[in-house]
Amino acid sequence: MDNTFKQITRKSTIFYSEKFIPETKINGLSSVFDTNFETYESQYGGIQKLFNQDLRLDCYQELKVGNIPVNQVEIQSTNVSGSSVVGTSAKVLNPIRYYQGEYGIGLNPESFAQYGGRRYFVDLNRGVAMRLSQDGLTVISDYKMHNFFTDKSKEILATGGRARIFGTYDVKFDEYIVAFESFLYSGAVGTAETQLVFPARTLAFNERNNAWSTFYSFNPEGMSTAGVDIVTFKDGKLFTHNSNDTYNNFYGVQFSSEIWIPVNGDPSKVKVLQAVSEESNEVWAATDITTLEGQSSNLITSDFELKEGVRYAAVLRDINTPNIVNPLIEGETMRSQSFLVKLKNSSTSFVKMFAFNGYWKNSERSNK
Repeated sequence: MDNTFKQITRKSTIFYSEKFIPETKINGLSSVFDTNFETYESQYGGIQKLFNQDLRLDCYQELKVGNIPVNQVEIQSTNVSGSSVVGTSAKVLNPIRYYQGEYGIGLNPESFAQYGGRRYFVDLNRGVAMRLSQDGLTVISDYKMHNFFTDKSKEILATGGRARIFGTYDVKFDEYIVAFESFLYSGAVGTAETQLVFPARTLAFNERNNAWSTFYSFNPEGMSTAGVDIVTFKDGKLFTHNSNDTYNNFYGVQFSSEIWIPVNGDPSKVKVLQAVSEESNEVWAATDITTLEGQSSNLITSDFELKEGVRYAAVLRDINTPNIVNPLIEGETMRSQSFLVKLKNSSTSFVKMFAFNGYWKNSERSNK
């Protein structure tokens, strides 16, 4: 009996089989010898995912991403241009070349998605969403979603838990979709015992606009691309998206479309918001019109009047005005440097908002 026998986990090592040669009787896929392996930088954590890209393996470690030439060797030139020469190699796996940037895929390989030579993933340790393409790594969460990803990552990492982050690519809308799984955490945060519920969030990065385009109402338990559609999983069932005429219905639950629009023209001046207009094929209710000072108002669909294809409505007054019987009519005017208008439409068919406009006058700095 060998008392020194033990199991060793090599998280940054890749084992490979012998060759399979098509149209021959040579099939070495079941043969893996003890010399058939390559070990890469363990300081960057375990290898979480490998993806074949143009005779190279994209290697996604916890803290770093690189590419491994397969049966190739790349020789870097010493001249000023810094060009490289690629030649054949007898070795199956060659030295890894890491991309610039201290980013990895963490413990969330399920966040990976790819389309058209672009690869996407989420790095929870750095609080970022990433794109890998011909120009290297790009932090796409920096496109006005920096705070969302850093805050979400801090929430999850503070528990010491591992939340799943699903990723897929929607070919129809040219979007990388990211879905944070909801989970319940019971344990210590800092010095206190607590129970926290982390809500699920699903959002999309639109490649055509190079911007984060929307939050979605569906929260899946898994996602995958299926041709030009995507499929998601919920409660053990499979659902196909982009394939029916009923909009905003996910897993049998009907949702509404929402658009949040800041009205902040001439931002340094205090303004009185007087009216709004919508250029849309259907009217949207303004369920909330708010200011940073705590004022609030709203407009229902019947408040809008159609004039030459554009729907106009006078903005009602602050519902939080004290000591008033009917504050929407008799309260204080909506007065601030900026306003946030939240629009909602409950239609189950296609609705499009072409433009939204706010109309105001500069305040005379009175309470009237």
